[in-house]
Amino acid sequence: MRSLILILFLTIFTFSFSQDSAYWFSIKDSSKIPKVTQGRSYVTLDFGDKTINGIFSKYNVISFERSLPASNNALLLEVFEITTSDLALFDEMDDKLSHIFFNLEEKKEIQFLYIPNDFGTNGGELQEQEELNYINAPQAWDMTTGSTDIIISISESVNINHEDLIGQSDIHNGGSSSSYNGHGTSVALFAGGVTDNNTGMASVGFNSFIRSKSGGTNAVIQLAKDGVKIINMSWGSCNLSQNTIDIRQMAMDEAYGYGAVLIAAAGNGAFSCPSLGYGAYLYPAANDHVTAVTVVGHLYELNDPDSTHNIQKDRFEAVGNSNLSITYNDRVDIAAPGRAVLTQQSGQPNGTYTYGGGTSYAAPIVAGTVGLMLDLNYCLTQEEVETVLKLTSKKIDNLSVNQSYNGQIGSGVLDAYKAVKMSKDMADEFGIVEVNDRILYRWSYILETAPYEIQMSNNDVTGNAQLEFKARNNIEILSGDYYPQTGGYIDLSIDETLALDCSLPPSSSSRMSNVDKDDSKESDIEVIPTLVTTNVKISNLNASSENLLSIKIYDFYRQEVYTNDKINSNSVNLNLEHLNEGIYILQVLDSRGKQIHVQKIVEK
Repeated sequence: MRSLILILFLTIFTFSFSQDSAYWFSIKDSSKIPKVTQGRSYVTLDFGDKTINGIFSKYNVISFERSLPASNNALLLEVFEITTSDLALFDEMDDKLSHIFFNLEEKKEIQFLYIPNDFGTNGGELQEQEELNYINAPQAWDMTTGSTDIIISISESVNINHEDLIGQSDIHNGGSSSSYNGHGTSVALFAGGVTDNNTGMASVGFNSFIRSKSGGTNAVIQLAKDGVKIINMSWGSCNLSQNTIDIRQMAMDEAYGYGAVLIAAAGNGAFSCPSLGYGAYLYPAANDHVTAVTVVGHLYELNDPDSTHNIQKDRFEAVGNSNLSITYNDRVDIAAPGRAVLTQQSGQPNGTYTYGGGTSYAAPIVAGTVGLMLDLNYCLTQEEVETVLKLTSKKIDNLSVNQSYNGQIGSGVLDAYKAVKMSKDMADEFGIVEVNDRILYRWSYILETAPYEIQMSNNDVTGNAQLEFKARNNIEILSGDYYPQTGGYIDLSIDETLALDCSLPPSSSSRMSNVDKDDSKESDIEVIPTLVTTNVKISNLNASSENLLSIKIYDFYRQEVYTNDKINSNSVNLNLEHLNEGIYILQVLDSRGKQIHVQKIVEK
């Protein structure tokens, strides 16, 4: 039986359908793949079979092609789609040729899923970008403003000549840019719009590079195959057959297998899928290996008595909104601002900004944050990226106003600062990764790419939560209850051989100073003597009022025993007579907290 496929971009608007219809299906027998000859308006198909040719010759076929040509998966390469205005062809394919064309299903045009700025509780009055303050983006920028070495792909059409994207974006494989400021352009500005340029708007991704490629699922596979690390999908589908869900899952598995972090908009409630409602699964957000993002309020304080202040911080639904426009379900992973957020107005000239909403806009805010995370620690695996996002989020489904959505709005609210900090702590030579104040009862949490130390305190671990933590030096449980049940487990281990060993993107000189070291700069710093009695002199620091440095010293147990901040001179003398005999680690940090020198010293 044929089923309806709704393909939806996760912002909402009204559109008219063309009279052309597309269906997709699988061809298991490669000898039944036709030779396609392009004519002026239609194609001619030769199946090498008179009966099949006779059926298709009665109809005007606009196109016949593979749906996912970028895939290397043999099953996905069996999936084709055909477009025609003659619906009777599909009936004949289903009735007479179902033994050749398997799982025939209708495929609708893509639909955008943003919420217009004049809709209900969405706002419409221009304000500052409070969404960035709400997720602590400015604090994250104190650690890194990102790098154009980190590519975030928007898997749809983008106008790369937009005033806040030009020079910091491109089209995959050198294709031509859209001149239209559509949905994709609005989405891209949240992930990596050029920031601190006295133009337009700020973006959490700041200096991250945007790459555009349209084509839906096939574009995702191609981008991942070509090495793009972060892929945003602000679109999706509902009411899918199990066969189509399986195809989508195989496609996501393939992209994930290439190393891509996949981030998708969870959906806009009944707008996204009217027949299934607010809790509907939309794909690819509901697929495995995809981080699904829903929306949370961010403008006004919780329980603000002013009736016009209905988009309240930490509250999932807008106050007084009887028509809930955001999806919630148990496949949602995290929440981010997505109501009354600033972006380019769709369909309008460059520089025409407005406030809109939808999970289409929440997802790239997460993608931009991941861009900052990878700038400081490119070796994070996809599992670790999602783990860090969840372990650093602010839990909100336990609030009284969100109790109706408990377990269905993800781990909590994105905290860009904490996510970036934990990523940095994972990469630092002597970093301490703190896992604190978490209620973990589901999902897998993996931290194993070479953290020095992990400290766990005040956590409640139950249910089928699965923790796999590794460290080079120490994992310490300071407090909390750790009793996972059936299906859950805690696996903690120490491995001194762990190392940050990954292929960095080209021109990555600004990234991960303790991994991609500039040997000439580090060797310039002198610490004399290293066998200490009282004083140590550190020279060639290259510090100034614009480049303040810090020095920290740690004992064998990783306890900080000395600190000297805001150093602005080329050399400094340290009085260490208070130290006991033993081995110590001396760190020199730049103004953003990045390690630029580390050395062992011995107090005798």
